[in-house]
Amino acid sequence: MPESVIMEITGHSTREMFDRYNTVDEDDTRNAINQLSRMFDEKFR
Repeated sequence: MPESVIMEITGHSTREMFDRYNTVDEDDTRNAINQLSRMFDEKFR
């Protein structure tokens, strides 16, 4: 996914702010993806 799309979704208006807060742990990222996947699975069955 392009970073510009991520910035739009998260509300980061500048690249500097995006970089500043782009400190996500790999486990947190994996958990978020799993949660989103389950949510989409339930919604679009």
